[in-house]
Amino acid sequence: FNKGVGGRLLAKGIFYTTKKYDLAVDYNGQQQLYYLVDRIDATVKVSFFHSDYAKWDYYYAADKKYFPKVDHIFTISPLCVASLQSYFPAEASKIKLFENISSLSVLEKLAAKEPVTLQQNAIVTIGHLSEGKGTLLALETAAMLHQKGIDFTWYFIGENSRDRDYEALVKKWELHHRVVFVGVLSNPYPYLKQAQLVVHLSKFEGKSIALDEAKLFCKPIVVTRFSTVNDQFQNDYNATITNYVPDEIAENVVNLLFNAALRNKYTANLEKDRRSNEHEIEKLYQLINA
Repeated sequence: FNKGVGGRLLAKGIFYTTKKYDLAVDYNGQQQLYYLVDRIDATVKVSFFHSDYAKWDYYYAADKKYFPKVDHIFTISPLCVASLQSYFPAEASKIKLFENISSLSVLEKLAAKEPVTLQQNAIVTIGHLSEGKGTLLALETAAMLHQKGIDFTWYFIGENSRDRDYEALVKKWELHHRVVFVGVLSNPYPYLKQAQLVVHLSKFEGKSIALDEAKLFCKPIVVTRFSTVNDQFQNDYNATITNYVPDEIAENVVNLLFNAALRNKYTANLEKDRRSNEHEIEKLYQLINA
């Protein structure tokens, strides 16, 4: 079944209004893009695409008909801009960078709002539990750490997609004292602030907002080598970038957990490069006022 056709059918089933807008924005492409074009009356129409298009090109047949009908296309990293432009060269001039918006002052306030106390050697992963986000890989890594007798507690924050029975794997590998499935939190920042390190094992990303926020908290990070990772990190400068191999990930996690000098190096470099980017919202305001 063609996913572009499926997206267009979904868009037709969404409630719509006849009101006229100055600006209308779809936040993630696909059926939202098709809904924006076919159902919304607006002076300016903007589409956002939040990933490397090369990983989602099964929507290409539909997108090539719809992207020419919007005024601006935003995406979240330089690599994502280049990827979209390579697929849609006729629309290249309207494809531009719009970063995830992260405010350090807001995040700090939220982190202080609901303080938590984490166990020693606390690892935090933020993102829904799924194979795409690397949950199976993370649990395989946790099992290796446990077998080696490493003292750690790994907190997973996010919705369980149920694409696997992750609770059964925790039981099978006797990780119930090592792994905590926290669930969905509207405010994960107390956990992020208290973490000793962040581990993010996603198979693909555009530009992860969870990682942008971890960077604002200057957390040492172990992250997988997805296609856009170098838009956010430089290996052995502000993070450890690892391959999708559990024993390699386990080795890198242990190294970062127990190597204070390396953690301090990453933290210092993250502090040096840290910046809030609330100003990105001006890119939308400018479209209204143009």
